[in-house]
Amino acid sequence: MSTSGSRFEELDEGDTVSRGPAQTEGAAREGEPDGLSWSIRDLLGRATSLKVKGNTEFGQGQGRWQMALETYREGLAELPPAPRKPASPSLKGKEKAIEDDGQMEQKDEEPAGTAAEQDEVRELRAILSANVAACLLKLERYKEAVTACDAALEEKPDYAKALHRRALANEAIGSWSSLEASLADYNKLATLPDVSPLLADQIKAAQRRLPDKVRAQQDKEKDEVIGKLKDLGNTLLGKFGLSTDNFKFVEQPGGGHSISFQR
Repeated sequence: MSTSGSRFEELDEGDTVSRGPAQTEGAAREGEPDGLSWSIRDLLGRATSLKVKGNTEFGQGQGRWQMALETYREGLAELPPAPRKPASPSLKGKEKAIEDDGQMEQKDEEPAGTAAEQDEVRELRAILSANVAACLLKLERYKEAVTACDAALEEKPDYAKALHRRALANEAIGSWSSLEASLADYNKLATLPDVSPLLADQIKAAQRRLPDKVRAQQDKEKDEVIGKLKDLGNTLLGKFGLSTDNFKFVEQPGGGHSISFQR
């Protein structure tokens, strides 16, 4: 569950993340910033502590995956929310003004912190979201796992663990579009530097395996659509004593099809 190079994922159960009373109240120590910066660090400390707790629960196996999921989500709730995306251009007049006011109000309420602290918040949000996805994969809640990975990748677009977990979830969903998305994530993973040898082998295996699965599922879904259209056509044509079997589609040498009617 850990990512090398991130101080959040190097913590273990023995690490201390709490601060003294003066610090949690926003008082500064000598030589360190005060006010909102302390507030951000306090949030980071609590969220990191919950991440460590979730890692322990996850490692205890099947009976604790749901508990780990809830713990990781508690950690996310401790952090300031991700910034909102820009408002839709279609919003006009009062609706736009109301949304702008709401965004300004939210911005005023959120702790600002330093640029470095905001980077730490984004990193920890990505890690916790990816860990949520890991739990959801274990619980076979694949669509939710994709959503959790999307959130992680919003914060950290080249996050290998989130890309891999989203690829696994989409392959498990198994629809044509999901399989294509899974292959796309594996192809992106193949371009990233410093992936582990184990993951590199899994990427290569997926790149060999998935194209055939994509084509097979594509054909299956097309056949299902054609079957439904045929059923609908038979329902309508049946009123005239006809069926779709009265129409023959013939592929033409130059491409396309011709339709002939036969009794």
